[in-house]
Amino acid sequence: MFGDHNPSGYNYHGAYGDLILTPDGKWFYHADAGHLAHIGGRPTSRGTAIDRLGEGESLKDTITIHSKDGTQHNIVITIEGSNDRPYCSGQVQLNTGAEDTRQIISTAQLLQNTVDVDANDAGKLTIEHLHADHGSILVNSDGTFTYTPEKDYHGPVYFNYNVVDKHGGVTHAEATTTLTAINDAPIIASPLTDTVTEDNLNVHQINLLDGATDVDGDQL
Repeated sequence: MFGDHNPSGYNYHGAYGDLILTPDGKWFYHADAGHLAHIGGRPTSRGTAIDRLGEGESLKDTITIHSKDGTQHNIVITIEGSNDRPYCSGQVQLNTGAEDTRQIISTAQLLQNTVDVDANDAGKLTIEHLHADHGSILVNSDGTFTYTPEKDYHGPVYFNYNVVDKHGGVTHAEATTTLTAINDAPIIASPLTDTVTEDNLNVHQINLLDGATDVDGDQL
């Protein structure tokens, strides 16, 4: 039985694409990678299966054709996978933090908006080169990160980092959090001192706020 006939030849539907035989005997194979294919008006998973192929993986599509005299032929197409880098859909919004308070950030949090279509990279993404614009980052032995804010800073914090799959695919990603303000205690630069003489009953006035400051700008 022949495939579907069209002006350019005969079209045979395979498991992962279409084989087209032209009237002059040439053939072309079109793999359904990168989109949702339809056959007979119904969606198929042909493109999805190809997209999930990773580096070192392959699929075989065996398509049976028939010549005019009824002779059957099997054409085997091998589709080789390649590595797709991770995809990030947008900036990650981390939990709100507080001024002068460390935060523990997990890899799972930083990967909230990231996927990797390759099946052999699923669940194997890592974070590299994590930086913050207001503070420092410490990489912990359990795979988490400790963020230490700049002293007395409150407001938005932006993080940038790379998401890396196990086959070397790299995507740049970003995250943000907000540090709420806390009330800081006043600071006294130096102890107050004064001198009086024995038996002197004069009243001495001392400004107890000399040298005292408040980083929050509160009135003392």
